[in-house]
This record gives sequence, C-alpha cells and structure tokens, in this order.
Amino acid sequence: MTQFAGAARILWRLLESKGIDPVPIYAQAGIDAAVLHGQRARIGVDQMDQVWTQVTALLGDDCIALEMPEFWRPGDFQALDHAWLASTTLEGALSVLVRYLEVVDQSGRLRLVRSPRGTALCGMQPRLGLKDHAMFREGVVAVFVHMARLIAGPDLVPLEVTFRGPAPSCAGRYAPWFGCPVQFSAPNDCVLFDQRDLTRPLSAQADVGVVIERILFKEVARLRACEGIAGRVQALLADAMPSGKVGLGDIAAFLTISPFELKRRLRREGTSYRAELDAVRRAFASQYLSDSSLSLIEIAFLLGFSEQSAFSRACRRWFDAAPSELRKR
Repeated sequence: MTQFAGAARILWRLLESKGIDPVPIYAQAGIDAAVLHGQRARIGVDQMDQVWTQVTALLGDDCIALEMPEFWRPGDFQALDHAWLASTTLEGALSVLVRYLEVVDQSGRLRLVRSPRGTALCGMQPRLGLKDHAMFREGVVAVFVHMARLIAGPDLVPLEVTFRGPAPSCAGRYAPWFGCPVQFSAPNDCVLFDQRDLTRPLSAQADVGVVIERILFKEVARLRACEGIAGRVQALLADAMPSGKVGLGDIAAFLTISPFELKRRLRREGTSYRAELDAVRRAFASQYLSDSSLSLIEIAFLLGFSEQSAFSRACRRWFDAAPSELRKR
C-alpha cells in the first residue's frame, strides 16, 4: 500500500520548524528526500508508519497534532486538494474526500455518518498490521477542519469533535482550537458539522471541480489496476468513454486478450464487464450533471451512450430520477 507524500511533507516542515533535521529520520525508514519532494511522489504506508513511530517518541508533545494544519500547503494532496477547493458546498467537498481518499492514502478509510444533528466525517479503524498513531489521526482531523475553513470561511465551527484515544495532558487546548466540545476515548474519530453549514453555497468553480474529479476517478482506477483486472478495465473505460469505444471487444483488444478471457477473469474477481461499465458511467454521470455548461445530449455522448434516451433510462435506474429532474435538485 502507498500514499501520496503530502502528509510526509507536512510532517517534514513541522520537524524543520522545531529545529529537527528530518533527513536521517526519513532515511532510516528508507525514504529518499529527493523522491519525497517529487510532484507525484508516493511512498510506502509501512515506511511512514516507521516515521510516525520515531517522531512520536522524539517530540513527546501530546498536542503537536494541532500544529499540523499550519504546515499544509495546497497541492500536498495533489488533485484532491484542488477538487476540494473547487467544491460548491462543504458537503460536496466531504463527499469528494470520502470517495477519493484512497488516491491520497490506500490505507485510509473515511465515511459520512448522517444524523438529525448534522453529518459527521468519521475515520475507521486502521487496517490490520498498521500501528495506531494518535498524532497522525488527530493531526489529519485538524488539517481537514483547516481545509474546511478555507472554503467555508474562518468562522466555521463544528458541532463536536471526537477522538478514539485517551485525553492528552494538554486536552484543554483542543476545544479552543476546534471551537466546539471535544470528546476523547470515543468510539471513533469524527467531526460533526451542522447541516446548514454543509449545504450553504460556496463561491467555487464547479466546472474545474468536475474536471479534477474525473482525474481523481482515473487515478483511483489506476491504483486499483495494480490489484486486478477489474481496476484495469475501469481505468481503460475512463479513458475510452468519450470516444464511445466501450464495448467488451474494445476493452479486451486494449488488454490484448479475447472477450471470453476478459469475461472469465472478471467473473473470477466477482464482477462482470457490464457491472464495471455501469459503475464508471454512474460515477461520471453525477459529475457531468452538476456542470450546467454541458447539455444532456453532450453528457450522453461523453458517457458512451448511442442516444440520449439510453442515458435517461440509465439515470432512472441509478438515481431513481430523470436527468432533467436531477439538474433541478
């Protein structure tokens, strides 16, 4: 498993601000500084696990997580940052984050939990074999709240923040920083936002967000391609969609295998060609429908449908509504 070097760069800057040379710390984990600062640099999750272990022991500051947002820079998380900044609502930004987190970190998992009070962005238990670093978890939450304030305004205040770990010695600093009650020893790491803050329109460039989210989808497919044939099919479909060459035979030819062999391999992974094509079309449909500059006919073409009526039928199946109705929501 790998992750973008964004979090590693944030920690690097933080260490330098403390007068600590990060080079030997990262080198001990097998991370080359030159590679770390590459534009599309990815590093092993297990390597950063070693770095966090060393840094936690070295700093000995329970509240260092609250300093991490100061060292985040737009672009640290590549296209995900730009899609976030281009979101038209905070709810949309959180949805992009949950959907494409694996582009940033293949070991990371997030989910949105809705309740009468609002919607919470929650982390999930770490994957087996990885250590649980409170500094990392709490720092990530702080960075996300900082990013939320960048697009929703500095006055954005969550309703509540919870952390899995026990209260640190400096627990009193957390509530003033987040601006809300903070609970420790909770079942999960969560940030609860008021629904009114989530749905309030933001001044962002929606068309830019659509383009960047397409890039993110293709990046997810590229990463999954390393794991099996289904991921490779999704990556190829994402590229071929506008050309209309999305037939089973077209993709099989790209893979230099027979259509029968492609179906057999997909079946072995518990899926089918039709299911993968449907998933890619559905993901792009939700993006294109939010772009008012695209007509419904253009969207149908971009999704590889031969006619608009076929796209309309697919929309009713996916979203239980016609494309024109979805645009009014």
